[in-house]
Amino acid sequence: MGFLDWLRGLIWGSASEGFPQASSSPKAERGGAPPAPGRSERDQRPPAESPAPAERRGTERGRASAGGPLTAGGRSRRGPGTPKLRQGLPPLLDSEGLAAWLAITPAKLRWLAWPRSHAPHGVRKRYFGPPDPVQHYYEAVRIKPDGRKRYLGCPKRELKEVQRKILRGILEKLPPPPRAHAYCRGRSSLTNAREHVGHAVVVHLDLSHFFNSINVRRVVGLFAALGYPRPVAVTLGLLCTYQVHPEVGWEFFNRYRRVVHRGLPQGAPTSPALSNLICQRLDRRLSGLARRFHARYTRYADDLTFSGNRDFAKGLENFLKMARRIIAEERFVLSERKLRIARKGSRQCVTGIVVNDQPGVGRTQRRRLRAILHHCGRGRPEEQNRGKEENFRGYLQGWVSYVGMVNPAQGQKLQSALERVRWP
Repeated sequence: MGFLDWLRGLIWGSASEGFPQASSSPKAERGGAPPAPGRSERDQRPPAESPAPAERRGTERGRASAGGPLTAGGRSRRGPGTPKLRQGLPPLLDSEGLAAWLAITPAKLRWLAWPRSHAPHGVRKRYFGPPDPVQHYYEAVRIKPDGRKRYLGCPKRELKEVQRKILRGILEKLPPPPRAHAYCRGRSSLTNAREHVGHAVVVHLDLSHFFNSINVRRVVGLFAALGYPRPVAVTLGLLCTYQVHPEVGWEFFNRYRRVVHRGLPQGAPTSPALSNLICQRLDRRLSGLARRFHARYTRYADDLTFSGNRDFAKGLENFLKMARRIIAEERFVLSERKLRIARKGSRQCVTGIVVNDQPGVGRTQRRRLRAILHHCGRGRPEEQNRGKEENFRGYLQGWVSYVGMVNPAQGQKLQSALERVRWP
């Protein structure tokens, strides 16, 4: 490995070994190391099938992200150290088998995964390369309530169909993490909020740039931990990630000194399921920390919520210090400006639902909705459509249904008021 390769790996965080040191031994100049005292060269010779250090390290990261066993790197054939394929998952042994399972040609698979050269050579360098001339994503910009921009990567038709097959054929067959309530069937923001009803203190933490911060290495490690050979795992990882917007990359580098060049797109069908699976280790560690402080923990996408009683409130300072350390060790970034601590005397809100005594919608929202329904009942409902909604009746029905889902007693009164409205 040359000096430039080592320097590039050091800058981008992908160096798997240090720069080779000079040695006077002829074997050391040829790449070998002098034998340790009392051991022969044969004893120190590495196994013939041993994976490369970069592959082994990337696989260990993937195992840490996915919570599965270690996988051997880079070989199409499974060795004794490779985990068995999870039960129920499609057996994909190589790129040709992956292309056949996706119902596309190998050339189309290479074009979707490596749009620059149409060939899987030098993939490791292209993890952090410049933007590809062939883009498989539309870029959309949404303005946040605080005025900042949110960049969405929406895959085009061909890539979206491939990602949906990966979602239905692989990701949806894996059980969701128990502490995650977003993007899981049978769970919602209401089930997330119910876990924290009636507690003395509620702590809310938020992860910055949640999807984009999950880089391609962690996605490849997840698929490798499921039992897929390294080439197949790399191809699946590249199909599910994209090169993030330059402004997001610069923000990560300027604020946190981290390089994020290829991560999960916020708009791909595979990103929600992948984020939940990769956050399993984070959930286990934070859940164990919460139990240590006699608290509860849930996660709704990038929203981390903790709640507890007096014991939790007393040790809150130490708890936050340890939680910050766990989040940093799991390669996520905590948004300090969104940290919220709500005690019993104030409004405790979890994913938009008030949880002081029972789940409910905020008083301000209920009063505003009740006032709109009252004026609509007196005549001319179109005059109350100040937000210029295309389907104002459906808009009101959606809000009333949401209030009824959270609190049936509150929703029943609003539903009666909505039924009294005479629509033109």
